[in-house]
Amino acid sequence: MQATKHKAGTSPGNLAGIIWLFTVATTAMVAWSTPTEGDVSLQAHELGLIFAAYALGTRAIACSLHDWGTFVMATVGITFGLWFPYLNQQGGEPLLRAIALTGLGDPLLSRLELPAVVTAAGAITAAGTYLVTHSGRVFVEMLAVSIVCGCILIIPLEQATMARIATLIWHACIAASLCRWALDAERRSKGVGCPFCGNDLLGLTSPVCPSCKHRLPTMCRLPGSGRRAA
Repeated sequence: MQATKHKAGTSPGNLAGIIWLFTVATTAMVAWSTPTEGDVSLQAHELGLIFAAYALGTRAIACSLHDWGTFVMATVGITFGLWFPYLNQQGGEPLLRAIALTGLGDPLLSRLELPAVVTAAGAITAAGTYLVTHSGRVFVEMLAVSIVCGCILIIPLEQATMARIATLIWHACIAASLCRWALDAERRSKGVGCPFCGNDLLGLTSPVCPSCKHRLPTMCRLPGSGRRAA
């Protein structure tokens, strides 16, 4: 009975929940300790380390911690405090010139520099994450969240408050996306998830995935009464 409780307490789902709660709590703490003006490079480094922590945590759940992808994810997070400020200082004007080609003019154009930088940083992170996870869903979600957070910065309220809210939303949503990816990958590694979409196959008796409609391999291990898809 004790062994059963211990196993349930350390299940992949519970670990994913802990990782998400850690992400939200630490991101909120760092974001709301950011000064409203002055040097914020320390906070950028801290946020990068938070990303590296939950990215590696979810890769551990996915049983794929010991490979080159771990180095890529760790590098993206650890170096965030270096490349994001550079992108912010050097990339803002080129991005605005590109946006200006659409015919958009002042005064809105002048307010789009930071949102454009945030979106570009999200696209860079999404591309690096895709190389590791090979998940189109994670890539699209990361890019979409980055665009939404960039749009939040356009809201004509106190800039520091909007930046804190956008930061918290970005990390909370990206951590949730990576947790979902990790749980899908963990199920696939145990043969209880669809090899195409990761959908839970618990109790499935048909050789067709009910989520993506792919026909499952004939030797796919199925839990319950349908152990094999005949």
